[in-house]
Amino acid sequence: MAHFYMPGHTGSAFRYDNERRFRGYRSRYLDGSGYVAYLLSILLHHLNKHDPQAILLVYGDHGVFLSRNVAFADAPEFVVQDHYGALGGIHPPDACAQWLDQAQEQLGYLTVLDTVHAVLRCLSGGESVLRATPKEHSMVGGWQGVVPDGHLRAYTEFLYE
Repeated sequence: MAHFYMPGHTGSAFRYDNERRFRGYRSRYLDGSGYVAYLLSILLHHLNKHDPQAILLVYGDHGVFLSRNVAFADAPEFVVQDHYGALGGIHPPDACAQWLDQAQEQLGYLTVLDTVHAVLRCLSGGESVLRATPKEHSMVGGWQGVVPDGHLRAYTEFLYE
C-alpha cells in the first residue's frame, strides 16, 4: 500500500465561485492527473511483466474539495459527494468481480473499506475477513464541517457513479 498526494485537492482558501482560483486548480489537477496516469502505466507494465497474477487496487482517500467554503444547506449533494466521494479501480478489470458485486449488492454502494474486504475475501477463497455482519455506513454530523452537527446522514442519500 502506498499513498501519494496527487493530483491533490483544493487549498483552504479555494472558493468554487472564484473563476481565477477554479481555473488555477483545474490546471494543477489536470497536470497532476496526467503524471499519476504516467506513474500508473509504469506500475501496470511492471506488474504485467513480473507478476501477471497480481491484483492492483487503486483508490482515492476523499474527494477534491471543490465545495470547500460551500455551505452544506446550500448544496448537500455536491458537498457530501465532493468531500466523501472517492474513485477507485481494480486491475485486471474482472479481478474479484463476483466478490465485489456481492459486496455492492448488500448495501447498494461500496466504500473503500468494503472494497478491500471484498478483495481479501476473493483472495481467501471466499472466507470473509469480517467478524460481524456489515452495517450501513453513515456520516456523523460535524466531520470537517461537512454535515451539520447533530445530524446523521446515510451514504445512500448521496450515491454517485
